[in-house]
Amino acid sequence: MREKIVFFVKQHENLNPQLHWEMVKKEIKEFTQKYSKFKSFEKGQTKNKIRRELNDLERKIAASPEDDYFINKQQELNRKWEEIIIEETKGRQIRAGIKWIEE
Repeated sequence: MREKIVFFVKQHENLNPQLHWEMVKKEIKEFTQKYSKFKSFEKGQTKNKIRRELNDLERKIAASPEDDYFINKQQELNRKWEEIIIEETKGRQIRAGIKWIEE
């Protein structure tokens, strides 16, 4: 982001100061919106993949409940799933303006 800001500042340096500032703000806003959409898409893909893998593991565990590999893999994926949910929850709390969070 720092490199982008320097680039945006140089790109519009020939404008008057007020217009320069407005153009830099506009460029930063557009860049961050695109980046946020991309990251959101990536997280959604990761979330869907983990959910599919968990469903698949549940079927495999039902077929052979004594297989430790499937159980360990399921625990690992459940941990990743919980981390994603915690991260999403923290983001929602921040956007909602919650200052104090109790766990």
